[in-house]
Formats: sequence, C-alpha cells, structure tokens
Amino acid sequence: GFRRAVDSLRREIFGRGIRPMSHVGEVYPADMEECRGFLTGGEREKREMLGLMAPHMDIRVAKETYWEAYGRIRADKRLVIILGVSHYWHEMPFSALPLHMETPFGLLHTRKDLIEKLQKFYNFDITYDLLSYRQEHSIEFASVYVKMLLPEAEALALIISYGEKEFLKGLAENLLRIVDRELPHTLIISSVDLSHVGRKFGDPESYDPSFRDREYLGLLQDIRAEDAFELLKSTNNPTRIDGHYANLVFSHMLRKAGLQKGELFDYRAYYEEPTDSIVSYASMGF
Repeated sequence: GFRRAVDSLRREIFGRGIRPMSHVGEVYPADMEECRGFLTGGEREKREMLGLMAPHMDIRVAKETYWEAYGRIRADKRLVIILGVSHYWHEMPFSALPLHMETPFGLLHTRKDLIEKLQKFYNFDITYDLLSYRQEHSIEFASVYVKMLLPEAEALALIISYGEKEFLKGLAENLLRIVDRELPHTLIISSVDLSHVGRKFGDPESYDPSFRDREYLGLLQDIRAEDAFELLKSTNNPTRIDGHYANLVFSHMLRKAGLQKGELFDYRAYYEEPTDSIVSYASMGF
C-alpha cells in the first residue's frame, strides 16, 4: 500500500514536469525584484570559473558568503550542473532531477537529454528518488541564484547521496563525458555546507570545527579530491561535513578537466545559541 502510494505520487509529480519552490516566502521573497534585491550584494570581480562551491545554509543567515561565490559568475555560462546533498530519504547513491525548476525569476529548464545520456551508464533508474527533491534546499537555493544570474542557462541538478570512492569518481567522469564539448560554457556548482557540531547534532556541546574545515578546504583548494574524501572517511567525519560525497564528484570533475587550484572567497560559522550548535560554510571558485 505504502509503496503504491509513493509510486503514484512520483508519477503525479513527474507528470507535472515542474519542481515547485518549497522555501519561497520564508527564506527568500516570491517577488522577482524583491528577491533580486535580497540576494544581490555589492559588485564582485568576475572570475573565469568552471567550478563553484557555495553554501546551502539558510540564505537569511549566509547571504554574504553566497554572494562571494555567486557574485563572481561570468554571464557566458549556458549549462549549469548543480550537485546537491540529500537532507531527506534517498535510496539510490545519486539521482538526477527530471523536472524544470520554478524560481521567482521564471523556470530554470532542465536538460533532459543529458539525463537520458547519463542513464545509459547505470542499471538503476537515476530519477527514482524524485520525491527527495520536493523540499531539498541544496538544489532549490542554487537554482534561484542560477536563474537570476544566468537567465538563459539550462541546468542538470543531481543529489549525491552516498557511494564508494571509485563509484563516485566514475560518476564524475560520466558527467564530463555527457557534457563533452559544452564544457567551456558549463558551470559546475557544489551546493554544500561544512561542519555541523553541537547539541543539535548529538555532541555534548558545541566546539570550533575550523581546524577540520581548514584542513578539508585546503585539500579541496588543491583539487585533491581523493585526499579530501579519505580525510573524512578515515576519521569517520566527526564534524559531520555534509559535502563529503558531492565534493568528491565535484572535485574529481575539476581535476579531470585539467584544473590545478581553487580560490577560497569566504569561510564562516553560524552559532545557534538555543541549541548550542555551529554550522560552518564557505565559498570557493575554481
């Protein structure tokens, strides 16, 4: 019964073809001009980037750090790959969103042809976890910035949920294969936060996670994808860095595309007093 209900819900959402906004009116305004004013910061020096790491933290808290990343995007990007994480139940190691994405700036169109190409590498349905996207802010917040800054661009959004190192490296290489000659006009976004420590997350008390964050960010900045992944895996990721899997795919893509080094734009931590908890986040360009 439950499985049947879930399947019929999936079919209904798939049939509509659009992922509605879930956090609008609460985290960011519905009105286009109001939203633009809310998201946009001061003028930033534009960068020629293939990769961008940005937070998915509540925009109301982390707006400056978001803008340190998104404010540097050049307008010539036509394809954006969004790599998010799952905050909800997600069965498969990863999934792709087969729906267009609603934003205050209009629909961000999904490149369904790329999903079909990617599917050929896998024997499970890569759109199976469709329901995980309904409230997924790591996808939604990125889509809003992308549509605002690159109104003509199209997208491919994926949730990277879990996986062995070689499997995730394979996914990175398959993504590069399907993008192929479009790479010069492509932007890859890793929509991730860093550490989650304190009472809210099961620690006896909060503590400063920057020692671990800095080590991890240093490896990412040098595009040492596997070393960054192993650092968290070997220590069991005690500070709960949530980009563990997404960043391996992101970083391996950049390495395979021939990049050598990234630039850290911003790093901050947000302390939530009532729960004695800290979430850290950063923005980086490659």
